[in-house]
Amino acid sequence: MSFQALQIFVTFLFIKIIDDGLEIRWLGFEYLNLTASFSSSLYTRRLWLFGHDISSASLKLL
Repeated sequence: MSFQALQIFVTFLFIKIIDDGLEIRWLGFEYLNLTASFSSSLYTRRLWLFGHDISSASLKLL
Protein backbone atom coordinates (compact mmCIF):
# COMPACT_ATOMS: atom_id res chain seq x y z
CA MET A 1 0.00 0.00 0.00
CA SER A 2 2.87 2.36 0.74
CA PHE A 3 4.28 1.87 -2.76
CA GLN A 4 0.93 2.78 -4.33
CA ALA A 5 0.75 5.92 -2.21
CA LEU A 6 4.25 6.84 -3.37
CA GLN A 7 3.25 6.25 -7.00
CA ILE A 8 0.17 8.45 -6.60
CA PHE A 9 2.23 11.16 -4.93
CA VAL A 10 4.93 11.08 -7.63
CA THR A 11 2.27 11.15 -10.36
CA PHE A 12 0.53 14.09 -8.68
CA LEU A 13 3.86 15.89 -8.29
CA PHE A 14 4.73 15.29 -11.95
CA ILE A 15 1.33 16.60 -13.10
CA LYS A 16 1.69 19.61 -10.80
CA ILE A 17 5.13 20.44 -12.22
CA ILE A 18 3.80 20.23 -15.78
CA ASP A 19 0.75 22.31 -14.88
CA ASP A 20 2.88 24.99 -13.20
CA GLY A 21 5.18 25.06 -16.22
CA LEU A 22 2.25 25.59 -18.56
CA GLU A 23 0.85 28.28 -16.29
CA ILE A 24 4.18 30.10 -16.23
CA ARG A 25 4.41 29.81 -20.01
CA TRP A 26 0.84 31.16 -20.30
CA LEU A 27 1.66 34.09 -18.01
CA GLY A 28 4.72 34.84 -20.13
CA PHE A 29 2.56 34.80 -23.25
CA GLU A 30 0.02 37.13 -21.60
CA TYR A 31 2.85 39.47 -20.59
CA LEU A 32 4.13 39.58 -24.18
CA ASN A 33 0.59 40.22 -25.42
CA LEU A 34 0.12 43.02 -22.91
CA THR A 35 3.49 44.54 -23.79
CA ALA A 36 2.72 44.38 -27.50
CA SER A 37 -0.72 45.94 -27.12
CA PHE A 38 0.65 48.65 -24.83
CA SER A 39 3.47 49.55 -27.22
CA SER A 40 1.09 49.52 -30.20
CA SER A 41 -1.30 51.85 -28.38
CA LEU A 42 1.62 54.18 -27.63
CA TYR A 43 2.62 53.98 -31.29
CA THR A 44 -0.96 54.80 -32.35
CA ARG A 45 -1.08 57.69 -29.89
CA ARG A 46 2.20 59.04 -31.27
CA LEU A 47 0.86 58.81 -34.82
CA TRP A 48 -2.33 60.57 -33.78
CA LEU A 49 -0.37 63.35 -32.07
CA PHE A 50 1.93 63.63 -35.07
CA GLY A 51 -1.09 63.88 -37.40
CA HIS A 52 -2.67 66.44 -35.10
CA ASP A 53 0.51 68.53 -35.12
CA ILE A 54 0.66 68.41 -38.92
CA SER A 55 -3.01 69.44 -39.15
CA SER A 56 -2.46 72.34 -36.76
CA ALA A 57 0.61 73.48 -38.67
CA SER A 58 -1.19 73.33 -42.02
CA LEU A 59 -4.13 75.32 -40.62
CA LYS A 60 -1.71 77.98 -39.39
CA LEU A 61 -0.23 78.22 -42.89
CA LEU A 62 -3.66 78.94 -44.36
